[in-house]
Amino acid sequence: MNSLARKIGSTLLGLPQRLRQGAEPKNEREPLPPTKRNIWAERHLDPTYWQGLIHWGQVPTVDQYTNRRISGDPAVNYIAYSAQRYFAPLRQNGPIRMVSLCSGVGQLEISMGKQNLVDQIVGYEVDGECVAAANQLALSEGVADRVKFVQMDLNEGAFPDERFDIIFNEAALHHIANLEHLLTQCQKVCSPHTVFINHDYVGPNHHQWTEKQLFYINKILSLLPPEFRRSLTNPGAIHERKSALSMSEMLQIDPTEGVRAEETVRVMKQFFDVSDFKPFGGTILHMLLNDMAGNFIAAEHESLVKMLVLLEESLIDEGILTSDFAYWIATPK
Repeated sequence: MNSLARKIGSTLLGLPQRLRQGAEPKNEREPLPPTKRNIWAERHLDPTYWQGLIHWGQVPTVDQYTNRRISGDPAVNYIAYSAQRYFAPLRQNGPIRMVSLCSGVGQLEISMGKQNLVDQIVGYEVDGECVAAANQLALSEGVADRVKFVQMDLNEGAFPDERFDIIFNEAALHHIANLEHLLTQCQKVCSPHTVFINHDYVGPNHHQWTEKQLFYINKILSLLPPEFRRSLTNPGAIHERKSALSMSEMLQIDPTEGVRAEETVRVMKQFFDVSDFKPFGGTILHMLLNDMAGNFIAAEHESLVKMLVLLEESLIDEGILTSDFAYWIATPK
């Protein structure tokens, strides 16, 4: 495996200069996957979906990389980092109340409640089935008295006239078209000490990947042996190229996906002060490892994954690519 990592490293060494000279080949696309309605609700409600090891963050070495980019420690994830740095000081003001945006089926919120990181949580979610499942899970986990979920479309709904100490955005804002409305609602529930925690996709709108991203992704893919390119959702299939879906295809599959993602931070700065901004990558690894992540998890593949992490991190830190994901804090102006 070390020899494969060296091969990839040496092949890619000269690519930044070639890209600056305009060598960015166009992509041929793989077949369009079957259309699904309300795709994220289906995934949240499917207990087997996240067991498939198809997501970049499920590779332990990648998880350690994103942790390090945010907290400085590969073993400390963004929730633990946020709890230590931001939740703990709020205890001086009494019980901590949190509002969570696009809470899905509530696993994160319920986990935070069980760990007593916060004292009361209200999660807002547009899908009624997800809300019902989340409230049932809270009941079965014994936290329904302090963790509850409410159905609401955050593009147009109004928060109650209450104050919260924490606003929690885990991959929520990149699904919101009416950012201005939601951020106005978030302002409404702020007290002077409220902390708005964000951990989100901020890359190209509707996942319209750049040619530069695709160039690197497909060059790496071409160097990987077939066993790493196996599809984990389509048995027998091998990934030959990765590509962005067209706008019409994205709108057919999920019109909310990344709807205004690349605008998120800029728009938020109109409503809140932004600090502790930590870009944590994903520009290559998110798409490259999609539907293949489980092929890289074995311990003997660690050196290869570290090479891929080093490549992505170097390209971002050198300004050749921008980070598609970021963590940041927002506070009332």
